[in-house]
Amino acid sequence: RDVACRFIDRSGQVMASAVGLMKLDRCYASPTLIRTMFELALQFEYLMRAPERLAQQYVDFAHVTKYKQVMALTENPSGLVSRRIAESPLRADGEPRLKEAYDRVRPQFLKGAKQKDVWDKWYCMSTHDLAKDVGWLGEYRVVFRSCSAWAHGDPSSTQEISSHVFTHRETAFWLCCTFHARMLLAVADRAKIVLMSEQYEGLKAFTAQLG
Repeated sequence: RDVACRFIDRSGQVMASAVGLMKLDRCYASPTLIRTMFELALQFEYLMRAPERLAQQYVDFAHVTKYKQVMALTENPSGLVSRRIAESPLRADGEPRLKEAYDRVRPQFLKGAKQKDVWDKWYCMSTHDLAKDVGWLGEYRVVFRSCSAWAHGDPSSTQEISSHVFTHRETAFWLCCTFHARMLLAVADRAKIVLMSEQYEGLKAFTAQLG
């Protein structure tokens, strides 16, 4: 339940950000939010397949991320923030605890035949493979790749901002609502929450496949 709430809360935050962009007439930034919303909904779809087991895996992976973040800073203390963390008196107490937690969960996230490296995603596969696994490969190609090109400054995305289809107000809002609605419906179905017919039909209206 806690993990599901985390996903829904973050999805709500992204929706609020999308609405804010539209009110400010800043839809040119919407591809980054659409990409985020897609990843949230995609992971949530996977999570709902085995929520008890995968929720614990999701929680455990936080120790991997935290340890890697701190190591990246303390092993290369070239900037002001890095130096302060590396020289902090709290490091002596905090780093061993982070390492202990990391070592405890690390075996869950090993990859490759030699199993020396650790996955950089809690679901232990690429985003492409995750989309394929849950049946969203078409949307991955249409939505995720296109929005990623925009986010990463691909030359196709910097020619003319207005030319990107996902920067159009109606399209951007519909896409964000689509992925947000899927998550809400998944929660309602899993928790057996009875919705009013208008509520259910309203959510279903946003959940059409893009192919």
